[in-house]
Amino acid sequence: SFSPGITHIPLVDENNIYLSTIIKPDNFDESYKTALVIMAGGLGSRMGNLTKKIPKPLIHLDEKPLIVHIIEKAKSYGFNDIYIVVNYLGHKIKDYLKDGNEFGVKIKYIDESKKRGTAGSMDANVLKNYDFLLLTNSDVISELDFRSLFGFHCSRQNDFTMAVKQFSIKCEYGVVETEGFSILNFSEKPVRVDYINSGIYILNKNIIKLIEKEEIIDIPELCLRSINKGYKTEIYPFTDDWHDVGNQKKLKEINDIFKNKSN
Repeated sequence: SFSPGITHIPLVDENNIYLSTIIKPDNFDESYKTALVIMAGGLGSRMGNLTKKIPKPLIHLDEKPLIVHIIEKAKSYGFNDIYIVVNYLGHKIKDYLKDGNEFGVKIKYIDESKKRGTAGSMDANVLKNYDFLLLTNSDVISELDFRSLFGFHCSRQNDFTMAVKQFSIKCEYGVVETEGFSILNFSEKPVRVDYINSGIYILNKNIIKLIEKEEIIDIPELCLRSINKGYKTEIYPFTDDWHDVGNQKKLKEINDIFKNKSN
């Protein structure tokens, strides 16, 4: 529980390296008008024959479609307005989810007549009345607390927040640190720690205005444009479970993880 006057608790590892921040739940103002946007227009080509007849968001993970996992999670955090960007086999997503009544949410669709990148369709008229948009890829499954993410975004007064996941890579060899031909030091099998883009973002409505009419633009490019225009653009590091269901191998691995959890 939070002590009086405390709204943020930083998390660090055993070496006191910052990992993420826990935000007091009521740090998020309920009066803000928000919507979840699920980017579900991709071809899903990395899934091979699995996406020849159905779009990737409808591939089952643990006995339910990927996109249903996302919708149910969003519903649990109070998101009722959901917009789904559709293109490839989009009619099948519409037929399955319909208006969202079955899931206790209101679902509307943004039809792409042509590919506009991961950010292009955010300029749709139906989204212009929202203060904030929570964007997520349709193949990202995570335990990220959306309310904590929003609390961070609001308390930091951000315009653009990108949720990032810590990712470690261990080198199998001893690394020689050099300057020119000179040896400075040795690192035995060092671990490199980076932040990777999780495919989950919060955008203020002023960021949406940076998208030009009919422009083809991806989220990373929009992020850099936000920075260049002087908007406050930050990362939100998180430690929760996160999975990118990128291909058939990853799908099998994540299915096995879900099965082990249920046993």
